[in-house]
Amino acid sequence: MKHLLALLLTSLPRADADWPVYKSPDGQFTIALPGKVTIKKAQNRYPFGLVTIIAHTHTADKDTIWRVATHDYLAAFVKQITPAKLMDVMARGMAKNINGKLTGPKPIQHGKYAGVEFQASGSDGYKVHGQLFTIGSRVYQLTLVTKPLNPALKQTKKFFGSFKSTTN
Repeated sequence: MKHLLALLLTSLPRADADWPVYKSPDGQFTIALPGKVTIKKAQNRYPFGLVTIIAHTHTADKDTIWRVATHDYLAAFVKQITPAKLMDVMARGMAKNINGKLTGPKPIQHGKYAGVEFQASGSDGYKVHGQLFTIGSRVYQLTLVTKPLNPALKQTKKFFGSFKSTTN
């Protein structure tokens, strides 16, 4: 019986086991995610033009959502606004979308790209932990949406740190 229990316990995946590396279908980035990814594409029209958003999402459970989203802006618009201002507006918009309070954004460096890191606490008890950074006219959005005491929060650094752009 002890051997059977030991065998069962050793065959279970470790909570800190390496996640598989996900490569975007367009080949623009890789990132470690804990499981299956679904992709949704949307085009949003704003006064300044069309923004194409592609969300690559892993829903671990009803309270844990990992996401990498690309926001492709018109190059002409991006030339009119600084990357820092664009990322600040996006972080504030995400907090507003969840009727939440924004903490940050604070400047970060992701490889050779400048970005921001932020948190937003929603009125529904969820927290968004996010990073944004720009490469050309694309903004990358890395987010974990979860409850404040969720064990997944311990994996946020791993998630953010695993992102690699395959563009220059």
